Amino acid sequence: MVVAIDDVVEKKLAVIEALESQFYEGGCNGGPHLVPDPKDAAAVAARKKAVREEWAGYFSATAKRFRAVLAQHYGKERAETVRFAEGFEICEYGRKPDREELKQLFPFFGA
Repeated sequence: MVVAIDDVVEKKLAVIEALESQFYEGGCNGGPHLVPDPKDAAAVAARKKAVREEWAGYFSATAKRFRAVLAQHYGKERAETVRFAEGFEICEYGRKPDREELKQLFPFFGA
């Protein structure tokens, strides 16, 4: 399942930026080397910018990679304008919703 997030990408990036231990500090792959001296405003701003750019790139790459899936849900014309998207996996162990049920679960498709 792939959803266009252009309308909310700035909110998502702000949330990512606010979760310092998960993203700003690098999460499980991070460390003190990623955290700039809090007294160095330019370095702090640069780190925040780097985190935002990394995630904006991730959401952009998702939109490009799954353009055909976006077209199935939003229509070709709308899908071509999507800049940012987020993907979700439908659980392989549960019941699989059919196309009509997906339209009920995601009423914004085709809007």
